[in-house]
This record gives sequence, structure tokens and C-alpha cells, in this order.
Amino acid sequence: MGKGSTFATFQDLAKALKTKTVPDKPKPKAKASAAQSWRANGAADGSRAPLETTKANGKQAKKARKGKKKKGEKLRVKISKAAWEAIKNAASPSDQSGKPAPTKTTIEQGQAQAAFQRITKRVASSSTDFETPPATIPATIADTLQKRIGLGATWFASHSVPDEVEGETNVIIGFDFGTSSAKIAVRDPFGIEDDIAAMEAPTELRSMEHPFLWQTAVWFDPSSKRFSLYPQPDFVSLSGFKTGIIGGYGNKRANKDIEVSRNEAAIAYLALHAAHLFGWLQSASPFGGAAPASYLRFNIGVPVAAIDNSFVCSQYGKIVAAAYELIPYADELDLAMVRSTFADAHEKTPEGFDLVPELAAAIAGYSSQKTAREGAHLLIDVGASTLDMVTFLRVTSKKATGIESSVELLGAAALEVARRAGEPDLECELACRHQYKELIDASRKESRTRVEFKAGREVQVIATGGGCNTELHKRFIGSRATKELLGEVPIIFPSPPAAITDEECDTQRLLLAYGLTMDVFEKVDLLPPSQTPNMSLQSKTEISAPGPEQC
Repeated sequence: MGKGSTFATFQDLAKALKTKTVPDKPKPKAKASAAQSWRANGAADGSRAPLETTKANGKQAKKARKGKKKKGEKLRVKISKAAWEAIKNAASPSDQSGKPAPTKTTIEQGQAQAAFQRITKRVASSSTDFETPPATIPATIADTLQKRIGLGATWFASHSVPDEVEGETNVIIGFDFGTSSAKIAVRDPFGIEDDIAAMEAPTELRSMEHPFLWQTAVWFDPSSKRFSLYPQPDFVSLSGFKTGIIGGYGNKRANKDIEVSRNEAAIAYLALHAAHLFGWLQSASPFGGAAPASYLRFNIGVPVAAIDNSFVCSQYGKIVAAAYELIPYADELDLAMVRSTFADAHEKTPEGFDLVPELAAAIAGYSSQKTAREGAHLLIDVGASTLDMVTFLRVTSKKATGIESSVELLGAAALEVARRAGEPDLECELACRHQYKELIDASRKESRTRVEFKAGREVQVIATGGGCNTELHKRFIGSRATKELLGEVPIIFPSPPAAITDEECDTQRLLLAYGLTMDVFEKVDLLPPSQTPNMSLQSKTEISAPGPEQC
């Protein structure tokens, strides 16, 4: 027998194929579309193993059936090892409904990539206004917001340097700067366990009608060149600017008809929100009793992929530095002030204001739960416009190493844009699976990990973000935790402590904001993927954790 052959009984063949007989030669099939192939065989990420029966195998099986065998003796047939491996791997999987999936044609890798490229390009070229900002707001609400902005601007002018005042309330601020919404939380690290609160948004400024999601939008008056945190007569709304900044196009206009760049819109948005936040802390006293005497840290969450991109990271640093300088003038903010301050801003963030990888904040929030485990993890964060995925190793409760990261325009609202353009759900999910495959293949390279992310190894999947609740993303995330892919470890959907709010709402959306209220770099030593050294084939490299000065 040749080296490339093996012997197998018909019982072996039947068991491998889950049928009583070996199939005859298959009839020629018309080439299926990407969606049809996915429905039949699963995506190209290896989540299903389609049957591949060749003409040669059919002839061998047919010839073998003509043979005779003695009583009690099993008839054996000589087939190639490649064919035998293909047959063994052709067990029919079940789809989401529990019905066996047909095994017909194998989807080509290029079809998944084509769906991914087509959909992300379509979304990128479409309007990023996934949610229409309001045109008006009640006068009483506008008055309250403006008074808080003025109060906060005045307070910050004399309290811009972080300080710990003994015996007084001191807060750490978590600002989850999302593409479609911002989530803001504060915590007194020296107070009792319940000293944590989220800042509620006015009904008109809420995103997706969630009480603690502020729309990522700012208003601008083309005549006076003034900015506003809320709609006013003759003011134009600017939104979707963060998506462009992540993509490296922060210098482009936020609105083609308005002379404000995406960077400038982000600066105004952060300065106005920070002033309003400090005014809220002084007037609302979220913990009861006296207002906070100082702030200890102002943590702003950014995607890991942005941290890993030196240009985008530097732009984020300049945006935050400029916003910091403009907080005392937030109640009279105009384009000239924003533009000149940004031009003079340094890439390094000011004392007390830090850019924190969202992964670190998520790990900090996740690590506070008793269910947290060590080892290989996959974090999937589904936002409005982006689908963020990060693989990391949680070495200890306070140490994590990023392996690979990916951010693509495949979030909940982004895929709605694709649907409206005629893309079927199967194609959209195929695009998500392609992003996953690219990430997991990179994570499985010997230079990145040993065996932690190999197929079938147990990897803890953590799902965050409001988009996790869409049927498409829920199905996509659920299909990762299978024996063939990442092991059958239950998916974790972490939430912040119940004390963060008394209102009935989806508190999972506040997880990152909560994680950012911690002294993140004390809680989690995180090395971003780009700074994780490749592994030696002989020994694992010891790594050290970065500090907030990275950006």
C-alpha cells in the first residue's frame, strides 16, 4: 500500500458519513451564491465542515461494493488518506434550528471576503447619521443644561488639576466616548460600595431611548460660529464624527456643507460635555450630601485599534488636550477658539485626563465579577457603527496581554444601512464571520500564541455593547462558542453593579463607563496588541504593562 493510502471498512465509511451506504458520484451542481453556500455549509471560518466527495472516491466505493467477503469478515477498501480524512470530517452539523445542514458545496474563502469588502465599503460611503439628532428641545431643559455648563466651566477654571481632598468626596470619571452615544459615570473610590452613578440624559438627547445614552452630536451655528450641546434655532447638528476620526480622516468635514472638521466637532463635544458634567456634579450631588471637592481622574475610553494606530492615537491626544483647555470657556465656545487651541495642542494628554483602551476598561469591569476566569478570551463589542473584536490572555486577575484587535463598520446601525441598500442578513453575517476569521487566524499564529486559541480550545467569549441584542449579532456571537471553534464555554455578558442606577434599563450598556471609573491602570496591566512582542519559538517573552502615558 502506498504512503498516501489507508484501509477502511464500509462500516467505518457509513459511520463517518452518518449514512448506511457510501454515496455514488454526485451530480454536477451550479455554482452557489455566497448566501446560498453559507446557508448550506456555514461560513468560511470553519464553523462547519462540508462534505467533499470526489469522482475518484465514488469509483473506488462503487468498485468496492462488487467485492465479496467471507462470513464474519469485514470487507476493506483501499482509498487515499486525503479522501478518508475528507470523509471523516464530513459529519453533518446542525443549523440554529437543530435540523441537519445539507452538505453540498464548499463556500470559497473569497466569497466571505467579497461580502465583507462590499458591505464595509457601502457603509463607509453612506451617511453616518445612524440616528437623527433632535431639532428642538424644551426651553426648561435647555436652560438647565446651559446653567450646568456655565457652573461647570467656572468650577473647572479653579479645579483643573486633579487633587485628593482628605475627608471630602473625590471622584473618578468614566467617559465612554462611543460613535453613536456617550455613556458617563462617576465613582467615589473612597466611599461606600454604592457611591457610583451614571449621568442621565434629557429625553430629547437620548440615543435609542436609553436614559443614560447621550447622542454623540453637537450643534453649530454657521452665522455666529458658536457650538452648543443641544439644538437651538438656526444651529446645524454634527454627528458621526468619531467614525471618521477612527478611520484617520479627522481633518475632513463633519458635514460637507459646514466648515467644521471632525476633529473640531469632537473637541467641542468633549469640552461641552465635560463642563456640563462638572456642573452636574456641583448641582445634583449624585451621591447625596456635599458636592465633590475634586476629581481624581477623567478616563476617556478609546478602541484598542485606535491606541495601536500611532497617527489616530496622536490625534486623540490632541483632541483631548484641546478640549481640556476649552472647558473653562465652554459656555461661549466658538470655532475660532476650537481651531486655534487645536493647532497649539500637544499630543500628550494633560494631567488627570487619560486615554484608556476600552479593552482595559472592559477587563476591569469583567474582573470585578466572581465568574471571571484566566486564560484565552475573545471580547466582542457591538456598537452602533463598529464591531470591535479583541483577543487577549488574562494572565492573572490584574494582568492581561492583548494579542490581536480589529474594528470594522459592522455594528448594529451600520448593518441597517447595508440592509437598506439591499444586502441580505446572510451576507451581513458572513461579513462579521470574515472579520472574526481574520482576527482568529492572526491570533493562532505561532509567533503570537502557543495553543491557547487553537480550534476547539476553550476560549472565554465576552460580549458587550447594545448591538449584542440584535438577532444578527446575537446569532453570530452565539455561533462562536461551539466545540469546533472556541470550545463550549458559556458566553458572558457582564454588567456593572446594580447601584449604578435605580432606573429600569439595559445596564450592560454602561459596563465600559463603569470600568472607566476605576483606576484602570491599577486594576489591569494591559499590553495592547501592537506592543505585545512576537513569541520566541523556544520561550515565552516576559512582558511589562504600559502606563497611561502611551498616548
